[in-house]
Amino acid sequence: MSLCQNILVAWVGMNSLGYCEGGKGNAGTAITLENDYVRYVIGANGYNLSFVDKRTGRDHCVQEPQQAFVILKRDGRDYEPSTCSFAEGKITVEFDQPRFTAVINVEAKGHYFVFEVVSVSDGDVEELVFSSLHIKPSKYVSGMSGVAADDDFAVCLRALNLQVGASVSGTPPLLQAACYPKYGLVGAKVALVGCPAEELRSVLKEVVRQEGLPYSSLGGPWALNAEENRGSYVFASVSEDNVEEWIELAKRAGLAQIHIHGWWRSLGHYEPRQDLFPHGLEGLKAVVDKIHEAGLKAGMHTLTGCISPIDPFATPVPDKRLAKDATFTLAGSVSESDRRIPTLEQPHALDTIWAYASHGNVIQIDDELIQYTLLAEKPPYGFTNCTRGAFGTKTQSHEKGAAVHHLFVRYTSFLPDENSTLVDEVAECIARAFNTCGFDMIYMDGAEGMMGGWHGVAKMRGAIFNKIKRRVLVEASSWGYHSWPFHSRIGAWDHPRWGVKRFIDAHCQAMEQYRSSALLPAQLGWWALLGPSADWDAQLPDEIEYLCCKALGYDAPMSFQGVYPSQQPANARQDEYLKMIGQYERLRLTGYFSDSVKARLKAPKEEFRLVQAQNGVWHFIPTDYATHKVTGLRDGSNTWTVRFAHGRLRLTVNNRFDAQPVRLRIQALHSAAPYDSADGLVLAEFDKEGEFGVREAASGVTHALTSSTEQVKGSEVSGCYSAENTMAQRRGAWAEIGKVFSPPLDLRRYGALGVWVYGDGKGELLNLQLRDPPQYYHGTYDEHYVDVDFTGWRYFELLLRERDAERHGDYVWPYSGTYQIYRSPLVREHVSELNLYYNNLPPSDSVKCYLSPIKALPTVKVKMENPSVTIGGKRIVFPVTLESGQYIEFASTSNCKLYDERGAVVEEIKPQGEAPTLAAGENTVTFTCAPPEGYNARANVTVISSGEPLSSEEGSVSVK
Repeated sequence: MSLCQNILVAWVGMNSLGYCEGGKGNAGTAITLENDYVRYVIGANGYNLSFVDKRTGRDHCVQEPQQAFVILKRDGRDYEPSTCSFAEGKITVEFDQPRFTAVINVEAKGHYFVFEVVSVSDGDVEELVFSSLHIKPSKYVSGMSGVAADDDFAVCLRALNLQVGASVSGTPPLLQAACYPKYGLVGAKVALVGCPAEELRSVLKEVVRQEGLPYSSLGGPWALNAEENRGSYVFASVSEDNVEEWIELAKRAGLAQIHIHGWWRSLGHYEPRQDLFPHGLEGLKAVVDKIHEAGLKAGMHTLTGCISPIDPFATPVPDKRLAKDATFTLAGSVSESDRRIPTLEQPHALDTIWAYASHGNVIQIDDELIQYTLLAEKPPYGFTNCTRGAFGTKTQSHEKGAAVHHLFVRYTSFLPDENSTLVDEVAECIARAFNTCGFDMIYMDGAEGMMGGWHGVAKMRGAIFNKIKRRVLVEASSWGYHSWPFHSRIGAWDHPRWGVKRFIDAHCQAMEQYRSSALLPAQLGWWALLGPSADWDAQLPDEIEYLCCKALGYDAPMSFQGVYPSQQPANARQDEYLKMIGQYERLRLTGYFSDSVKARLKAPKEEFRLVQAQNGVWHFIPTDYATHKVTGLRDGSNTWTVRFAHGRLRLTVNNRFDAQPVRLRIQALHSAAPYDSADGLVLAEFDKEGEFGVREAASGVTHALTSSTEQVKGSEVSGCYSAENTMAQRRGAWAEIGKVFSPPLDLRRYGALGVWVYGDGKGELLNLQLRDPPQYYHGTYDEHYVDVDFTGWRYFELLLRERDAERHGDYVWPYSGTYQIYRSPLVREHVSELNLYYNNLPPSDSVKCYLSPIKALPTVKVKMENPSVTIGGKRIVFPVTLESGQYIEFASTSNCKLYDERGAVVEEIKPQGEAPTLAAGENTVTFTCAPPEGYNARANVTVISSGEPLSSEEGSVSVK
C-alpha cells in the first residue's frame, strides 16, 4: 500500500490489534483511516484504538482510559457508543441507551482527515461531540490553533464551519468537536491533522485553502513568516490637524504603524468624530494617506460588536435587535413618572450598577430604556429606584403584560443579538470605514463581550473580516479559535502599573508559548509611558529599557499608549524614552545582534544597558539595579547590605561584578499621616468575635485569630494571629483571614494603611490586602507585605501607591490574576474586603504575631534635606531638598540631576564628598538625611552596578 495514496479502508474480520487490556471490548470490525502521515484506528465499539505516526510507528493515542470517538448528550447526561461500523465512506455510531444513531462522513485527504455529521436519529440530542481524540502528553497545546504537539509530531483539530465548537485542552490534551441543534447538527464539519511537527503549518495552509475557510496571508499558518507582523505601533489620537506630529513621533520611536484610536463618534455606526475629522470619512482617509506617504502603516481600533448607549442603534429609539439576557413580564401598567417597574417574575442575580466590568443595569420596555439601582427580589417583584428615559430615549407609559427585557451589557456598551441582522449592519459600518480610508490593520477589541460565547464572537469577527476588501493585519482582544486563520498577532496585554519588570517576565514567558502552540507571533504591549498619579509613580528609565531588551531578545514588536506629540506628556522623560525605543527598534528590525546575544537578553531578571562604543559598534552591558526601601532612620531600615559576586560575568543568572564607582538613584517617597491622626479611619479593631469571617489555609497549615491583651499597642486589645505549618517546606505554606465590608467602604480620602506589628522574628510574610467588588476592573489584589524578620513592636506605613506586586511571584498564593495584581487600581470608593495573609511559614513550626488596630490614613507629600549615602566609609551628600516623588540620579560627581515626580529635570546637583566605591562581594550601605518634621524619612535607594560588555564568549555581535 503506497504511502502517497489517500487510503480509507475498513478492515474486515477481527481487529488485528485484539483487545486493549483494561479497556472496552473491541471484538468485531475495527475501522482504519489512513493518509500519508497517520494510521487512525477506531474500534468496533466506537472507542479510539490508535493514532500512529507512520514515519516512526509511534502511537500517540491515549490507551487508558480509552476515549469514545462520538459522545452525545441528552437530558443533561453524556452517553457513549455501543457499536461502530463503516461503509461507503461513512462511520455509523450506535448507542444502546438511548436508542440513537449518528452517521459521520469521512474523507482521507493527503495530509488530513475531514469528518462531517451526515445524520442523527434523535431530535432531542442537546450536544453531539465527534472527532474526539485523547493525545499523549504534548509540549505545546493551544485552544486557539487547535494544536497539541511536541517537537516531533503534531495533531490539530480545525472546525470547518460555525456549526462546530472545538476545544483542545487538558493534560493529556483532549481534542473534541461539538455541535448543537441551535446551530445545526447535520453538516457540522472538522478537519483532523496528524503530521510531522515541522510540516504542521504547511498542512494547515492546505486545510485553510482547500476547505474554504476565511483566511489572511498575514494570519494563521502564514503569520510567523509575515514581515509586517514584526512592526511596532503607537496608539494615537490623530486628527486632520496633527497627523504630521504623530508621523514625526512614530519615526523617532522607530514604530512602523500609527494606530488610530478614539476616532469614532460612537460605537456602532462608527462615523468619524467631527472635532477630529471635520471632513468626515474624507478627512480620515486623507489622514491615512499622509501616514502611507510617510512610509508608515495605519491601524484602526474598534470595539467590535459594542454599541455605545449614545449611538443611533440605541437612542433615541433603541433597536429591537439589541441582545437581551433575560426577559420579564410587566405585572401592572406604569406611567411615565413611575420609578418602580413591577414584574411577575423575580429579578435575580442581576447587577445594579453601571460599571466597566458589570453586566449592566438597563431594561428595555417598548422603545424606552430604563436604568435601575435596586432589585425587588421578594414579592412584589420588580426593578426599583429607576431612571426613566435613560440614554436619551423617550419616557413612555407601558401596559400590563409588556415584555421587560434586560439588555446584555459589556464594557458599558450594548451588543447586537448574535442571531440578528444587526451583526451584519455593525460589521458593515466598521468595514466601510476600513475600506474607504485604506487602513492596514484592525484591532478587534472587546469581541469577547459578544453574547453567545464562542459562537457570537466568531460570528461578529467573521462578519467584519469578510467585509474587509484589503490586505489586513488582524489583532484582537479575543484570541478566538474560529478567527485563527485570519488572526495575525497575539500577546497584547494591558499595561502594568506596579511590579513592571516581573510583569514583563510573565508576559515573555507567555509569549514563548503563544508562538510555539498558537503558531502566531506575539507582541510586548500594550505599554504606557506612565506619569505619576495618586496610585503609582512615574516609570523610570531602567523599566523602559527592560521592556526594550526583552523585546529585542524575543524579536517581539511593542505597542504604546499614553504617548502624545505636542501636549505636556504624563511622563516628562517621554522624548528620552522614545529615542531609546527607536534605537532598540532599528537594531531589532535589522537583525543587528546575533542569536546568542538575544538569548542572553531573554533571561528573566537579567538586565542590560545598550551602549555605543567609540567605533560605532552597539553592545550590551550587564547591569544591576538593587533597590532598597528605607522606611525610617530609627527602625533599622536605613542600613543594609548589597552583595556583589567577584569575577567576570558568567552565564548563570545571579552573578555580579567587579569593584567600581557607585551609581545611585534616590527617590523620596510619600508619607502617611501619623497613626494617631484624627483623620484616620479604623478598618479592623480585633475586639469582637466574627469580625474576620473568612478563614482559609493551605493543606498542612492551621491558623487562628483571637483578641488579646497580652501585647497591645494603640488600643486596649490587639489581634493575635497564629499559625502552624506541619509541612517540611515554607513554599506554599499560607493562611488567610478576611473581613468583608458591606456596603463597601469609601476610602477616597486615604492612601495608606497604618499598623503596629509585634513580630516573632521567624521570617514569615504578613500580607495586608484590600480588594474591590469584581464589577470594578474585575477586582484587584492591593497587596502590602511585612517581612516578620524582627521581634517586638514595629510600626508600618503601607502606602497604596507602593503595592508589593514585584514580589508576588516569589510565593504561592491561593489566587491569581495578572491584571488584578500588576495593573488594576484599587477603586477606593468601593473597598469591599480586608484580608490578612500569612505566607512563607517556617516548616514544622508555629508563628504568632500581634496586630494593633489597622487604620486607613491620608498620605502627604513631605520634604527631606541633604540626603546622603555612605559605602565603605565614604559618604556622599546631595545638597538639595527632596520632595516626595522627586528623585536624584547620580552617575558621577559631574553627572548628577534632580528630577521632579514627572521626570522633568529640576536642577543639576554638585554632590559633596567623595563618590564611594562598590567592592566586589558585600557592601554595607547607610542612608541618612534631615528628615521631615513629624514624619518618617522614607526613600527608595537604588544601587546601580555594571559588568563588562557581552564578549564573544557570551555571544558575538554582528554589524549589518
